Amino acid sequence: MARFVGRHGNLSLYPRDEKKEHYATGQSKILVRELCAQFSQDIVTDWDFEQVSTRFDFPGLPEDRERGGDISPRVRVSAFDSQLAAEQNGWTAEEHDHVVAFLRNHPLNQIEYVEIELPRTPRPWPRYDQTPSSEVIATARSIGVSLEDVAVYERENAHREDLLREIAGELAPIEEPERELIVHS
Repeated sequence: MARFVGRHGNLSLYPRDEKKEHYATGQSKILVRELCAQFSQDIVTDWDFEQVSTRFDFPGLPEDRERGGDISPRVRVSAFDSQLAAEQNGWTAEEHDHVVAFLRNHPLNQIEYVEIELPRTPRPWPRYDQTPSSEVIATARSIGVSLEDVAVYERENAHREDLLREIAGELAPIEEPERELIVHS
């Protein structure tokens, strides 16, 4: 997954053009579908804006004549989330990777948009990384940290598969045996 944030609203870049085959019958067949990296203002988060506002200038901002002063540059910022775009457009893994590579290598990268890293989940407790796997669940329970938070951090950072399986087992709902309904007549 990759996330890019641009300094202009609704930026569109086309990593691959559509290729069609036209027939004498007037019909056509799409041989290669178009891929479009459509940036959107609708998905911009506070984190996105914070990242882009430190990297770009926003000259020529419109003025708010009713209230006075400049209008926030946030109205111009747009974002592109590759995973979200892949889901919405039905891209294959290869198409997703093609779009991400195109954006990373495009001449406008670092000029009109930048790739940003998403904020990482904080450690569940200060010495979490030094806690042995066998003690993580008990420690989390004793200090009141949710196992869901531990699992998110573990997936993003340590990747201890044995611990992740153990947490998943702890979080799995307990299935009650089916009860038989007896009706007396």
